[in-house]
Amino acid sequence: MKKITIGLDQSCTIKIIDPSRRVSRNHATLYIDGNRMILEDHSSNGTTVNGRKLCNSSTEINQGDEILLGNTVRLSWSEINSCITQKKTNPASSRNTSGIRVFIIILVVILVIGGIIYMVVDNNRMCEETYTEYENISVPITWKEKGAGYHREEGNPIPSLAPYPKLTFHCYVTNTSENGATFTLNADVVSSDEEISFSVSKYIAPGITDLLSQTKDIRHYTFKNNVSWDYEIEVSPKTQTISSPVTKTRMVKCKDLR
Repeated sequence: MKKITIGLDQSCTIKIIDPSRRVSRNHATLYIDGNRMILEDHSSNGTTVNGRKLCNSSTEINQGDEILLGNTVRLSWSEINSCITQKKTNPASSRNTSGIRVFIIILVVILVIGGIIYMVVDNNRMCEETYTEYENISVPITWKEKGAGYHREEGNPIPSLAPYPKLTFHCYVTNTSENGATFTLNADVVSSDEEISFSVSKYIAPGITDLLSQTKDIRHYTFKNNVSWDYEIEVSPKTQTISSPVTKTRMVKCKDLR
């Protein structure tokens, strides 16, 4: 059996608005049992059904009957039928719905807390970063040499006449380093009975080829036969400072690599 309460009270199934206040807070109750409808009045000013007044009594009614509450407010059948056709709430279903809502709320809270924890952990997570750093390193000055040798210019051995006999030693040097340097050629030319030492210095810029050459007057030397020679090149400074890329690793926060 379905129960429909009617009145001014907000808890009533059908809530009535009556400025005249002739309708009671709990004015009447309608009971539906299958196809039967029983209207019970329990008000102060009564209820009229098709002109017949009910005072704290009940009567069976039918669709379309005229019902006046407190003799002022006409009860709408559209409201009654709406309440009749409204599905009854299943308590078990309501409990299930409440349970689902609680589960969803708990799940949302867990996700929010998990997200906060993840952000805190991720914000402090460290990753390895590879980077290039340039360092100054010391490397030797390098060069190439070509055409080392000597030659003699024969002349009149009498000092008062020219040209004088001469001995020349020469060597081409290419500076292959990144810095300029002073190159010194030291050489010895030896015959069976004489020896002459040569030494000449010259600044050579990076990537430049230059001639190191020294000529000596040999009028007082014989240098007849079995002439041999050797030489060496010295450089100052011996090393140069260059900037060299060095690959290194360091630990940084992963968020800084994104």
